[in-house]
Amino acid sequence: MDGNVSTRAPTSATAVAETSPAIASARVRYVLAPGVAAFVRGPEGMVLMSARAVWRAPTASCVTLFRLFATARSREEALGLVGPGDRATLEGVIDSALSNGFLIDAGLANAGNDATRWLEPHDVIFHRHTRTRLVGQGLGPRIETIPREQFGMEDADAESIASPGVALDAPDAADARLAKLSLRDALLSRRTRYSRLPVGIGDLGALLYWSCRTTEEGAKWPGGNKRNYPSGGGVHSLTIYVVARACTGLDRGLYRFVSDGHRLAKIADWRPELDRIVAEAGFVTGGACPEPPVMLIAAADVRRVVAKYQGVAYSLILKEVGAWMQTVYLVGTALRLAPAAIGFSDASVLAALLEGTGRVDVSVGEMILGG
Repeated sequence: MDGNVSTRAPTSATAVAETSPAIASARVRYVLAPGVAAFVRGPEGMVLMSARAVWRAPTASCVTLFRLFATARSREEALGLVGPGDRATLEGVIDSALSNGFLIDAGLANAGNDATRWLEPHDVIFHRHTRTRLVGQGLGPRIETIPREQFGMEDADAESIASPGVALDAPDAADARLAKLSLRDALLSRRTRYSRLPVGIGDLGALLYWSCRTTEEGAKWPGGNKRNYPSGGGVHSLTIYVVARACTGLDRGLYRFVSDGHRLAKIADWRPELDRIVAEAGFVTGGACPEPPVMLIAAADVRRVVAKYQGVAYSLILKEVGAWMQTVYLVGTALRLAPAAIGFSDASVLAALLEGTGRVDVSVGEMILGG
């Protein structure tokens, strides 16, 4: 042996067989592609979904696929785990899954540049659902065929209903802090900042006034209006709730910002549930602000968006939250406050506190604010 690789062709029948494409293919071990998710789609079966493809298949086939290929197996190994009468069906399922990209070579599971493979299955469903229209899922208005009250259209102006609360002063339009900071400077200096200092009620009022008050009542859609941030179709599903822990001039408690009246409606006095949600927000900051002075909760009346956009309603709500957050960041920066968006919060706390109020808002985004 001289160490060189032989270039001679194999001479035995065994050697030829061992290198044939059919044998090599049989030895490939397959696994479910990263990020594949499945959900039931009525009596017609299930839908397998990745960020790039959708495959409709009988429920039994999908269940079998997930059961057999959750771990890497060759085709022969998988076929050996089912009864003789089911093998032909499984062969077809495997072929379809391979052609649709739902089964892949286990050795290539982490190869390539498809970043969606890192998504959780439920995120894949959400991504695919909002990027490509699914058959049978409408996108347009439903209010024409479904009673208005079912979507909250009848109480769309509920924020105007009188309730005890705190009137907020309209800020001085000539506020030097706003006058001296250009949009360019606000964008360049915008940062997530943490502060444990109390927020004055005047500053809180100014932030709410410039970031999320109703600027004009709209007629394009029932209850639609205009604010200082965009919303899909001008629906503006968000209501902003204020958790005031340390706000000078404002009693501690939970308030609802009445956007078309520039005031705060009292929802609840301070209670242990608010301690918990504030502590959770502080935890999300990694200890940078363990007890935020003020917390802003953006909560959506989902019905109103579903009434107009049904199939992509939640996606549009999250886009609205993003627009609201950026607006709060820019206004907070101009007012020299310390705004910070937080990644998650317990939606059940607000839901419990709103019981009996007639509100059906669901919390979908949170920010904290310091002086």
